[in-house]
Amino acid sequence: MTDPFEVLGLDRRPLLDLVSLRRAFFEASRRLHPDRNAGKSEEFLRVREAYETLRNPAARLRALVALAGKPHETSASPAATHEDLFPWVASAAQAARQALAPAAASTPLLGALRAARQREALDKVKAALKAIESAEQAAYQWLESLDNMWPRVARSELEALAGRFRFLASSRREMEEWLLKLTTLPRQTSAHG
Repeated sequence: MTDPFEVLGLDRRPLLDLVSLRRAFFEASRRLHPDRNAGKSEEFLRVREAYETLRNPAARLRALVALAGKPHETSASPAATHEDLFPWVASAAQAARQALAPAAASTPLLGALRAARQREALDKVKAALKAIESAEQAAYQWLESLDNMWPRVARSELEALAGRFRFLASSRREMEEWLLKLTTLPRQTSAHG
């Protein structure tokens, strides 16, 4: 595996200053861009891949796991399960699927019931997004605590936090898709209006 930290000249750490990361990326990109340096396109691609890896917390932690070998095993991490968020996300997704299911018939009463289901699903999706946002803040705090203990961090903690970031990103994308679908629905009209 190519060491993305080395490619950009950065220290191996769980938490990176994003301004320094961008600066290192832009400097290396300017130096190695194929338009300026014929034949350096492979090196330029390595720089881009390194930047993409390091700017994503989950990918950065996976890279640290792959590069670190066997770090010291000390652990003081919060639980890395997704039991706290899974019910929010699953319930919101199920409500959205049901609200968006095609209606068998269209009567004013069924239209009103469908509109109510859509509002309820929208509320659940928004609540799930708030829960995800809160969990993301907690994950970044966990990342900071690992960075403060670096390099005496258990490999299992890096893996657990990387998994947490992946789950949060995936859940956020799913809820944002449902939010978009639910907010771009044509408005149900009643027979009276």
